[in-house]
Amino acid sequence: MLVKKILLALSVLLNLTLIAYLLMSDKGVSNYQTLKADTHAFTEQQDVLDEKAYLLSHEIRLLQNDSEYVEKIIRKRLGFVKCGEILYIFPDSKIKVPVGARE
Repeated sequence: MLVKKILLALSVLLNLTLIAYLLMSDKGVSNYQTLKADTHAFTEQQDVLDEKAYLLSHEIRLLQNDSEYVEKIIRKRLGFVKCGEILYIFPDSKIKVPVGARE
């Protein structure tokens, strides 16, 4: 009977030591929670990057296959005009002056 009590006391002491180690050590619960938060942040960042990659691949397909889209982008970003068109630029306008246009 005494042996059982000693074994029980040792097992309880061992369990308490293990619990304290899990709570207090660098590889314990706090580290687990930090890693879990990091994993969640990386997952969100990956979702954002996946969305950007999808949009860029869609734009690449448009640039390769859609001449109207290419023309729209050239006009918007570079300020080009077609031959015979007149471009009016107002003082508060944020449009760049087209290459070769008269000021």
